[in-house]
Amino acid sequence: MRNSNVVFTLCLALLLTVPGPAALALDLPAPPAGYTWQECPDIKGALLVPAGWHFKRLEDVEKVKLSYFITPMKWEPPQQITHGMTFNILREVPGGSPKKFAKQYVTEMAASTGSTQTWNTDTGSFTGHGIIYSDGASQIFNLILANEETGTAFLVTFESPLQKWKAAWAEIQPVVRQLMIDDTV
Repeated sequence: MRNSNVVFTLCLALLLTVPGPAALALDLPAPPAGYTWQECPDIKGALLVPAGWHFKRLEDVEKVKLSYFITPMKWEPPQQITHGMTFNILREVPGGSPKKFAKQYVTEMAASTGSTQTWNTDTGSFTGHGIIYSDGASQIFNLILANEETGTAFLVTFESPLQKWKAAWAEIQPVVRQLMIDDTV
């Protein structure tokens, strides 16, 4: 695989829930230089956005109830994204178990792509399964975080053309390493 040196470590921050019906008020750490926090009330958390990139929230996209998009250029559906990150919130996963879904997804993706760049991670209430693979034109990073207690899975996908992968991955790594998701979602 072209980027076999990619080492992935996930630093998933879990936020405390805000009691009662109060408005979402997050106590976020200072973002890294060149990034800003985009609050995401649906996950009671936030995502980092690189300077100059664009954030979009869409509901009911291709059988997914809610998706966030972080892209270097503005886009509107039905345009395809060939460079950027998608964060999908899956509240109803096939088979009912987010943990089993995450493991099966990565196992099947590894078998179909021949990728050996897979990993597992456990952070608090979340179990994660990830893979990096190439489809010939793009390098693709997938991470599925499963919260068995809430029945929710979060599918994080980052895709970039092969020739731009090294620089693009360096820019998006802080985003995928500092996902702020409340563990009650």
